Amino acid sequence: MSAPRVLTAPSVRPVMQVAVGDVDVPAGQAVYDTARYDDYPDATYAGLDPLWMDESCDVIEAVTFYGRERSVDQFDVGTATFRVANPDGLWDYPPTSDGTVISLRPGRQVRVGVAVAGAATPTWLWRGWIDATAAGYDPAVGDVVDVSCICAKGEAGRVELARLDATVGDGETVTARMGRYCDAAMFPDHRRQFDASSTALAATALGGRASSLMDRSARSAGGDVFGDQRGYLVYRDRDWQARGPGLPDGLIGNRGLPGEVCPSTWDVVFNRSDFATRVNYGPTGGTVRTIEDVANRDSYGPETYTMTDLETVDAAVRDLLAARMLRVRNFDLAPRIAACQLDAARPGVADLLAAADPFAPSVYACSHVARDGRGVFTRLLYLTGIEHTIDAAAWTARLSLDDVSPWLTNADTRYDTAHYDADVYARAV
Repeated sequence: MSAPRVLTAPSVRPVMQVAVGDVDVPAGQAVYDTARYDDYPDATYAGLDPLWMDESCDVIEAVTFYGRERSVDQFDVGTATFRVANPDGLWDYPPTSDGTVISLRPGRQVRVGVAVAGAATPTWLWRGWIDATAAGYDPAVGDVVDVSCICAKGEAGRVELARLDATVGDGETVTARMGRYCDAAMFPDHRRQFDASSTALAATALGGRASSLMDRSARSAGGDVFGDQRGYLVYRDRDWQARGPGLPDGLIGNRGLPGEVCPSTWDVVFNRSDFATRVNYGPTGGTVRTIEDVANRDSYGPETYTMTDLETVDAAVRDLLAARMLRVRNFDLAPRIAACQLDAARPGVADLLAAADPFAPSVYACSHVARDGRGVFTRLLYLTGIEHTIDAAAWTARLSLDDVSPWLTNADTRYDTAHYDADVYARAV
């Protein structure tokens, strides 16, 4: 059987794989190590990664998503949906064959990637866990199974943590608290990658879905928590997005510059709800403070953003986070270049999409010129989220974008021969 290809981008080979011998699910399937192989049900696995079985030829369509809309939003749970052909009942559950080997059941890991231009090793675009399946019928192909998946944040975060009788963890760092959440959710150590954080948090009684608790603790320190393309649950501490001078990761536009890729569409929007002129902030149950952008408030009205559930005990950190929100959601950055659509059939797009990373995050120099030569916009933009759609006919992607300018540190930048106002000009966001 020939390898699957994308009709409009024949240099792209999509790859979809299902995990066998998954260390994170140590029972109910064949697992392996160097001592025992396939000794069900007692076999154990001594590695950190499962054995992967390639099932690319059975997948009719895959849609994957990672990210968020704004660079100060919480990361959504990464999702993937697959439609899988099932003409011979291979993917029925319970399986009619040996179900300890391979099946599309919740709890099993999957991943999707692409090999571009003959690359021997795929670039992995998405990895996570099957969360739900539904058998169905597609008139074009017959029996199918629709598979819904979630990333590591969704897998760890789906657990409801019981509310404690008394608060615990007073003064613990965000890193320690993330570990406590994961322990309570029984999420494995080898799937965690947490930055060290010195931000101290107030005690909490837990109570709620683990993903919401993780988001609140991360946001309280100015950090972020997400599930990445390698199947890790990741915590990044404050200023992880701050960027010094450097070349962008790609060019997107219609100027005809060398290496520039041309988008199918741009989403250019000016919604007042995307911005803020007033930020209300404070600790959970504590005093609420307010800061305002008076000039823009007078022009656009009092557009409010509220974060009054911060767990950090440091008032200076809360002040910094409020100022950051006002800066990133500032009307001076309007209109917002919210997204663009790319098609791998166009020159250079497949390579850009394979490298696009909302967790780095990738940065693109973006612009659009009208037919009459008028420059509509020229912006340096972060990739904040990406949704891939891959089937036999095409590979397209929607890139969510946000301005880089509030995050530029200009670290070590010199004006003339001297440093220029390092405390302000080189500020962290």
